[in-house]
Amino acid sequence: MYPMLLDFPYKQEIWGGDNLCRIFKEEEYKSASEIWLLSALTEGETTVKNGELKGETVSRIAEKFGRSFAGGHFDTQAPFPLFIKVLDAKDNLPLAVCTRDRLIYIAEAEEGANMIFGFTHNLNDYEIHRRISQNALFSACNFLPVKSGDIIKIPAGYVSAVGKGIICYEIGFTDAENYILSDYGRTDLNGQRKIINIDKTLKNTYLGAAGNITKPDDTFLYPFGTVSEAGLDEVSVSLVRLAGSMGINEEQSFVSLIVLSGSAMLSYPSGSMHLKMGDSLLIPADMRVKITGYADLLCSHI
Repeated sequence: MYPMLLDFPYKQEIWGGDNLCRIFKEEEYKSASEIWLLSALTEGETTVKNGELKGETVSRIAEKFGRSFAGGHFDTQAPFPLFIKVLDAKDNLPLAVCTRDRLIYIAEAEEGANMIFGFTHNLNDYEIHRRISQNALFSACNFLPVKSGDIIKIPAGYVSAVGKGIICYEIGFTDAENYILSDYGRTDLNGQRKIINIDKTLKNTYLGAAGNITKPDDTFLYPFGTVSEAGLDEVSVSLVRLAGSMGINEEQSFVSLIVLSGSAMLSYPSGSMHLKMGDSLLIPADMRVKITGYADLLCSHI
């Protein structure tokens, strides 16, 4: 096997901007609101775009090669676990709740940008229904100031939304379910409002005050640069600011590697490849690779 560069689907939503075209240098992403950099979801799977496995989906590779690709930490009977996307918020995203924890990495943020995280005070079902009917739920939300470089953990069950003026990467899980609580009364490009099952959503929503949010900031200095680490259930996530050469060898897990900025050269036992901003790739378990260059990298493994 070999490091697999990925080709990814993109989605368009009413809240999306046009910055992803700049980041990924592809004209087709000019009006994309989000790009699914690592996905095994049926609504849009990433596929391999290099080597003999070109065209294969992530889920097919996991099924075909099992632990020889994914490592001993991977349950071969379960779906491919990780889901990673990048979002460009020209406007506030819908208020939503996820059934699994997520990590948000803020790549770019305008001055004064905020995320919504939880509520300002304890709510009940009656007040939620009343505020939604009056389009007033927004005023009961807790706002979290963010800046470029922040890493934020959103616990399952908390209402949240990426605010306008933010470009961010979200690391989550394939089996996570997302429920929209409010889209502020907006209509989509076809003039339709989102269908919201409020009662089902509330069953998965924490209605207490937000409290303190976790901003993991464990940063370590190495000869090749710095590494900021964050945990997400059984997943390890690292933000590497590379200025030199580093090795990667995870014996028991595949590694997702996303180039956030800069460029680098990746060497592996049977070859090498040039990496540029916007590349997303999978490194098979127990494969020794070396990365040399100046780049910011988002690394995830189970």
